[in-house]
Amino acid sequence: DLGSLALVNNDMFTRLESVANADSLTNLSTKRFLNLKLGQLTHHAEQTHKPLSVIIFDIDHFKRFNDTYGHLAGDEILKAVAKLLKSQLRHDDIAARYGGEEFVAVLPSTTKEDAVRIAEKIRVAIEQHPFLPGQGEGKTGPVTVTVSGGVAGHLIDGASSNEILGAADQALYLAKEKGRNQIVAFKSRYLSDDEDEDEVAAVTV
Repeated sequence: DLGSLALVNNDMFTRLESVANADSLTNLSTKRFLNLKLGQLTHHAEQTHKPLSVIIFDIDHFKRFNDTYGHLAGDEILKAVAKLLKSQLRHDDIAARYGGEEFVAVLPSTTKEDAVRIAEKIRVAIEQHPFLPGQGEGKTGPVTVTVSGGVAGHLIDGASSNEILGAADQALYLAKEKGRNQIVAFKSRYLSDDEDEDEVAAVTV
C-alpha cells in the first residue's frame, strides 16, 4: 500500500544519503558532511551552553610509508586507523576523513580537557596496534604507525566551525614541529614567548 511504499522509499533515501556522506575508502564521514554537521553542532552548543571539542589527527610520515610499502598497503593503513579511531568514540561523536592521511573527530558535550584525554587514548591505541603492510620490497612483519593530534574547544578557541578547526590544525602543526607522535591542545598566541613555552609544555601529552 501507499504507507508501506513511503516507508520503503524513506529507508532507501536514508541509505543513499548515508553512502553519499561516507568516504569510499575508510567509511568515515566525508569532509563535506563534517563541515556541514560541525556548523550545526557549534550552533547547538552555543544555544545549550554545552561544551564541544574537535580533534585533528595526522598519520606521521605517511608518504614515507607509501614509498616503502606501496599505495595499496597505505590504503590498508588508512582503513585500519579509521577503524581504531571510530572504535574509541561514542555513537554521537563524528569521525571523518578530512583529506589524505588526516582525520577529524568532533566530540559534542565534551570539554577540551576530556578531549585531550580521548585523543591520547586514540594515539596510544594506534601506536600499539600491529599493522601488517605486506611484503613491500621484501619486508614482512608488523610495523608501528603513529599519529600526531591537535585539540581545540568551542568558544575557548573559536566560535565558528572554521575557527575551531583552524585552532586544532595549529595545535596539530605544533605537535609535528615538536617531534610527532603526541597530542597538543591549542593555546592562544597572545601569550608572551615565555608564557607560551610554559603553556605548551603544560598541554602537550
